[in-house]
Amino acid sequence: MSLGKYSMMRAKKHLGQHFLSDQNILGKIAEAAHLTKKDCVIEIGPGRGALTEFLVEQAGEVIAVEKDHSLQTLLEEKFKNQSHLKIIFGDFLDFDWNEIDSRSFDRPLRGKLRTNGLDPRNDKVKVVGNIPYNISHPILFRILEAREKMTTAVLTVQKEVALRWAALPGGREYGIPTVLLQAYGSVERLFDIQPGSFQPPPKVMSSVLRIQFGAPLYDIKEPQALTRLVRRAFGMRRKTLENNLKEFYPTEILKKALQRVQMDPKIRAEKISVREYVTLANTLAELL
Repeated sequence: MSLGKYSMMRAKKHLGQHFLSDQNILGKIAEAAHLTKKDCVIEIGPGRGALTEFLVEQAGEVIAVEKDHSLQTLLEEKFKNQSHLKIIFGDFLDFDWNEIDSRSFDRPLRGKLRTNGLDPRNDKVKVVGNIPYNISHPILFRILEAREKMTTAVLTVQKEVALRWAALPGGREYGIPTVLLQAYGSVERLFDIQPGSFQPPPKVMSSVLRIQFGAPLYDIKEPQALTRLVRRAFGMRRKTLENNLKEFYPTEILKKALQRVQMDPKIRAEKISVREYVTLANTLAELL
C-alpha cells in the first residue's frame, strides 16, 4: 500500500496538514475502529488517502470529507475503482449530518454508491480521522453535536489535546472539553505516535483516542444547560465555583442548588467530577 507518486503532494501549512505515512500506525488506527463490512465510516481529512486505503478494505461504506480541493484529482484517480467510497470536498465543520444514513447515502461522487452488505438495521456511523491540530476543539464539538448519529470516533490529535480530553478531575488538563466529552462518551487514549511517522513531521507528539457513544452515561436533562454551566464554571480557573457562577444565576437559586447537591461553593472547577457537573446542571435547570 505504498503512496508511490502520491507522496510528492506537499502538505499545506495553513491547513495544518501532516500526512501520516507509517503503515504500521495506519493499520493500528483502522483496527482501533473495529470495522466490519456492516459499517459505514466517515473519514475526516483523507489527505493523500493513506488511511483511506485501510478503511475501504475493512468497511462496507466510506465517506471521506476533504477540505483541500487540490487533492481532488489525486484522490479520484487513486480510488476510481472503489465503488463503496464517496469523497466529499468541503469542510468537515460544515458537514450535514442530517444527510447521513448508512443504509443508502444517495448522492455519491460517481453514480450510485454500492453498500457492500451494510446492515440495514445499522443507522449509525463510525468516524476516523487525523485531526489538524489547529481545529481539534471545533471538530470535537462538531462530533458531540452529532453524537447520536455515531457509535465510535477514532481520532489522531496532538498528545497535549489527548491528555486534556481523557483527563481526570484535579489536574490542569481537566477543562471544558474534558467534561463535555466525557459526559456523553467513554474516552480511551490508545497509543502515541512519533513525529517521524508524519510527512512533514510535526513539532509535537501525537496520540490516538477512541471515543465510544452508546447508552447514555448520565441522565442529562438539558444538554444546553450542562454546556452553559461548564463553560461558566471554567470562566476563570483561579476563581471559586461560586464566584464564577454568581453573575449568571440568581443568588438564591445558586445557593439552593449547591446546597441540594452538597457542593462546596469554594471548590474550583477542575475539582468537580463529570457526574457532579451533570447533577448540578440538572438541579439548576429544575430550579430555574
